[in-house]
Amino acid sequence: MSPNTELPPHIEISWLQAAQHGDQDAYGRLVRHYQALVIHVAYGVCDDVETANDIAQDTFIKAWQHLNRFQPTQSGSFRAWLCRIARNRAIDVIRCQRPQAELSPSLPYHAPTPEEVMLRHETIVSIEQAIRELPEAMRSALILRELEGLSYREIAVVLDIPQGTVMSRIYHARKRLAAALTHSTKAAPVP
Repeated sequence: MSPNTELPPHIEISWLQAAQHGDQDAYGRLVRHYQALVIHVAYGVCDDVETANDIAQDTFIKAWQHLNRFQPTQSGSFRAWLCRIARNRAIDVIRCQRPQAELSPSLPYHAPTPEEVMLRHETIVSIEQAIRELPEAMRSALILRELEGLSYREIAVVLDIPQGTVMSRIYHARKRLAAALTHSTKAAPVP
């Protein structure tokens, strides 16, 4: 199973119930399964890998400490609950660390020609810049949907907003990205 996918409900519930009864191995399985997702959620807010890793660790500690309070019927899925904890913790960290760290525009490429490498790099930088320029509320919703694959319902739980608001934020974020990327490709000189 991919770490960013939701566990089948019967497995998640089984592991969760065991963990709520003190089974650290069961909780460890949940941590291992959702660790990459939690790091990505934190990274989407804080834009720093080390900070995101620290936030993920804090998230799992906090979730363990409050595991007996988690009720799937009230909190949504365990996955969404973890994402909400991670996002809130990341926001707290960002508030204490202003100004924000920058995303590194350098990513490893395996392109056959230098021109293709340059074009891909410029495209990625343009996308990252356009995402960074989105308002935080839109950026968070878009990252949770497009990069993390959360459902609109799960995003609503994570962000503590109505599902319709999630849909609106994602719609407007996509429109802004499309406009920004269209503008950047028109402004780019043709070789």
